[in-house]
Amino acid sequence: MDTNKSEKFRGIVIASKSDHKSGKILDIYTVELGRIKAYVRSAYDLRDNVSRSSFVFTESEFSLSQYKDIFMVNDSKVLYAPKLLDGDLKKIQDFAFLSELLMTLLNTQEGDDYIYTMIITMLNVMDIYPEKAKLIILAFILKLIYILGYFPRIQTKDEINTYSFNYEDGMIITRDKEYSNKSITIKEINFMNYLLNSKFKDLISIEYEENYILNLKRLFINYILYIFDKDEFKTLKVKY
Repeated sequence: MDTNKSEKFRGIVIASKSDHKSGKILDIYTVELGRIKAYVRSAYDLRDNVSRSSFVFTESEFSLSQYKDIFMVNDSKVLYAPKLLDGDLKKIQDFAFLSELLMTLLNTQEGDDYIYTMIITMLNVMDIYPEKAKLIILAFILKLIYILGYFPRIQTKDEINTYSFNYEDGMIITRDKEYSNKSITIKEINFMNYLLNSKFKDLISIEYEENYILNLKRLFINYILYIFDKDEFKTLKVKY
């Protein structure tokens, strides 16, 4: 990128925080540049279009210029804005967790068009079916770690109903006492595979047991924490 001129990029804000000068530091995910940091100066942030572009999970066309290792937001045009600020506290909490998840999983080196489109699709479906947020978020976690190459290998055997999630080896194996606190059933494995291989919209009408989501979310969040050597996701109310 030519650092002397402003160029336009489509991007999704995955994190936003204010600095001590009343400006904002954004983490933006783009196909061309991957995850980048961009600074919105307070004078620009007063303009309505740039202000709205700084909200988390808003997709915009950004006019950016580069200064050393950070980009400057010179202008922007909102392309898509999820219904984040609609007073739904649960949805705001879900978005906060997704922001922290993406900041953990998406590196700064390269972007991916499939991941970019998947994020937008997930947000759209959550907007239309907010009551299915838990299901959609779990499906998104599974799909994302699969694309990034972290998905566990699965070894199943006939007539075995209970398995263990071995974080250390990245495998789901037949039940072992050593991993008894990471139990996963064959029904949950089948449910997991269905979420992984289905489109988000196709998940809306499926029937499932609530405990499937709770257990799989617990297992995979702890798996991600293990892989990335994190103690917790600060945006989650409870420890997994």
